[in-house]
Amino acid sequence: MAMSLGNEDEPSAVDARQILRELVEEAGVALFEHYGVDLAANTGNGKDLERVAVIGFSSDVIRGALGLAISTPVLEASFEGVGNINDWVGELANQMLGRLKNLLLRYDVTLYLATPMVLRGLKLELATSGRQELIAINFQSDQGDLCVWLDVQTEPGLELTPSAEEEDLGMEEGALLFF
Repeated sequence: MAMSLGNEDEPSAVDARQILRELVEEAGVALFEHYGVDLAANTGNGKDLERVAVIGFSSDVIRGALGLAISTPVLEASFEGVGNINDWVGELANQMLGRLKNLLLRYDVTLYLATPMVLRGLKLELATSGRQELIAINFQSDQGDLCVWLDVQTEPGLELTPSAEEEDLGMEEGALLFF
């Protein structure tokens, strides 16, 4: 596994929190682009986020939950019309964490995912002050805002080092595998 617990002899190792932030941004932009919604990271104000989905994850070196809070116009713009729109929030969180899981393979980190929980009709406010374990990213689109956050705990001093070539990391998101 290409990770380090604070070894200064590995100059290519990068702080895990910064890597996680960058990967969440990359996964968020790519996921919603797939559904025709162009997002800009770190630009939204997080207002009017009516629906929320939270999904837990774990690995040998990190654990926590990914949350997705989304405004109704962004949700409707991404909705493919299959099933219930409230279930779609959970599916988006699941796909978002799946993309993050795939991106973390670059660092030899394998995540295990739980089942998403969907909340609606709540007023959500993230308490970020003094919360080192919370990584929150506001996104903005022409349709409205959304916010993705990781409430994450890592092994102390964890640094992540890229390990594999991108083409060796498995299937592309959205690809089908037939048995």
